[in-house]
Amino acid sequence: MSGESVSRDNEKGVARGVIEVASLDERHGRNDLIRVFGLSVLHRLAVDPVPAEAGTWKRPVTVDRIAPGPEPERLEETREIGWAGLSDLLDRCEVISEVLNQQEITEKAAIGVMLLLIHELEGAVLGSVLQIGSGSDYLVGVPGRDGPVEVEVSGIKSGSAGEASSRLGKRTRERLRGPGFVSVTTFQHGKSGEVHSYLHFVDPAARVDRGQGKGRRGRRS
Repeated sequence: MSGESVSRDNEKGVARGVIEVASLDERHGRNDLIRVFGLSVLHRLAVDPVPAEAGTWKRPVTVDRIAPGPEPERLEETREIGWAGLSDLLDRCEVISEVLNQQEITEKAAIGVMLLLIHELEGAVLGSVLQIGSGSDYLVGVPGRDGPVEVEVSGIKSGSAGEASSRLGKRTRERLRGPGFVSVTTFQHGKSGEVHSYLHFVDPAARVDRGQGKGRRGRRS
């Protein structure tokens, strides 16, 4: 599957408009996010592990989501992440593997995808990074919630559904200290090879791992 081109953009019902990588800085009120994470996002979505066809400027992403709320509902929906207007950045994608190892590329790409989805779906805005050893990875501001919320991020270049689910549970148990988001993105997920991203709001203190199937589940397209 790793050599198969992406050509499934219109085979699924896709919710709303394309989420553009070029909007990263504007979404979070910064001027450094495309520079830091954009090239890795494009590399993982358009070059490796599944190359996009020439002239393709977007990629469908299956989002498994649990939003904050008193009665959490687990939903699955298809969104599209695009790189329109970033042809210069796309042309540089092949070079990134010469200066970053594969895990670093995956980690940066996963952070970029998280930043796009958490703003698009939850209206959350990046606050600050958390240093190693202090718990999760980032703090974000979420509309309607007092104070910042933690976010734990992880990426998998290519892996099974079981591996992604296990990573989600492990990150929740070991890293998240209070109510917050856990984001795990797999860039070649299972047999389908699609991009799959968990974005779950979880509360470890509740002793219910909402990332492992609790709550109502539906599909939105």
